[in-house]
Amino acid sequence: MGILTHLDVLAKECENMRTFIKTGFGEGNDYATEGRMEIEKTRLELRNWNRTHVTELDETLKPLPRFDDGEVPSSAPTTGRMVQWLDHRRIADLLDLYDLPFVPTMFLYEKKAIYLRFVGASRALMHRVLDDQPGMEMPVCQTDH
Repeated sequence: MGILTHLDVLAKECENMRTFIKTGFGEGNDYATEGRMEIEKTRLELRNWNRTHVTELDETLKPLPRFDDGEVPSSAPTTGRMVQWLDHRRIADLLDLYDLPFVPTMFLYEKKAIYLRFVGASRALMHRVLDDQPGMEMPVCQTDH
């Protein structure tokens, strides 16, 4: 009984993912208009640029336009250092602004990772942002030598 329930849940999740992917690519629905496809094309180009050109914290990330209106939010961080300094409230607001799914109880670094993946940050930049969190400096050990 338990395995059949689990398989049923997996089948529903697979169907939801198929619907999500079809929506993103505009297959079989009126949701994807020419304007939305153009926005997604622009987003892809910006993600690719970010991935190949931005590796340091102070280099400029190109922010992505929102999907619903095509506008770039003025509150979008433009450097890795700006992402690094975001707190829980600001990163949650940013994820909501872009309609990115997240759970409010996620750790801060998980929320930042979602945003960094969304903008197409390179692995090098992601490590710099997530590994060197402000206020997380290593304590200096004092020895009696």
